[in-house]
Amino acid sequence: MAGFLDFVFGIFSIALFIFGIWWLIKRKNPDKPQWLGKAALISLIGAFVFYNLYSITPEGKNKQSAEDRQETQKKDKSTSKKKVKQESQAKAESKKQADKKKLDSEGKTVIELFDDMNDQEISKYNAGLAKELSSDQQDAETVEAYAWSAFVDTTEYVKNRGFQVDVTSEFLTLNEKERKSVINSAQNFGTSEFLFMDKNLSEDPGFTNTNIYYNGNRIGHSKLTDESDFKWTD
Repeated sequence: MAGFLDFVFGIFSIALFIFGIWWLIKRKNPDKPQWLGKAALISLIGAFVFYNLYSITPEGKNKQSAEDRQETQKKDKSTSKKKVKQESQAKAESKKQADKKKLDSEGKTVIELFDDMNDQEISKYNAGLAKELSSDQQDAETVEAYAWSAFVDTTEYVKNRGFQVDVTSEFLTLNEKERKSVINSAQNFGTSEFLFMDKNLSEDPGFTNTNIYYNGNRIGHSKLTDESDFKWTD
């Protein structure tokens, strides 16, 4: 019956073609015979009737049902692909969070990382500090986040002694609150260097004992109860 439906559509096309020719002839010469118009009209009506009769036959209904099923299958397939993609994205995000938690659980504190470093790693760490400090000092006047570096000459880790910060003469003019802010920034700077070395830090890495020097003399150090708070001796 599928061929029959194609036949009906063929009649439609022929009828429309005949009707178009008749309309053009009629427009140019109203006195021409009317049989072309009648033939076209009869063809259109006949094709329309045959088409509707076919659509209510079992074959017509089956064909329509098959087309509906194909459309439904296409929609289901599209929905399924979208669902799989969403599940994949959710799985990837879940893995990312799990990896982060794993890194946090396996990460170490600053003190543990310092204790684990050999002499070669300490030299690499201090060289990285010197390079980054020089870069920060170039932007100290224009970038507020680097302003602290203008009060610091050098930073380094000294094995068995802790973190050492050598300050400038301008540092001596600061009050205790301002001094604390500068040295805390230097400590954060020291912590960030571990990230450049691809070391795993815990969520709360803390820091280590810090000594502050000016012109070769120690003028301050971390308190025993809190490495981020300081006692001044100058």
